[in-house]
Amino acid sequence: MEIFLNGIRLGCLKYDEVIRIPVPYGHYTVMMKFLDHKMSKYKGIGLEFDVTPYNRIVYLKAARVIPGYMTNTVILEPATPEEMRPL
Repeated sequence: MEIFLNGIRLGCLKYDEVIRIPVPYGHYTVMMKFLDHKMSKYKGIGLEFDVTPYNRIVYLKAARVIPGYMTNTVILEPATPEEMRPL
């Protein structure tokens, strides 16, 4: 799946892959979309969060996929450190 941060494509993630993205303090939107060159329509629902001095680490996970006729929608949700496997 492709991963986007504030609309900028960062790259692709494989199933069960974990990455760390260091960012400065600020407001962010993360979205994941399926990488399928055969389909022109990608769907994803962005998850917004703030990185602040009091909230320096944010954990997200792809919670579920909603299947569709021509596209699938990836739903992201917050995660806990315990839900993340080590890098």
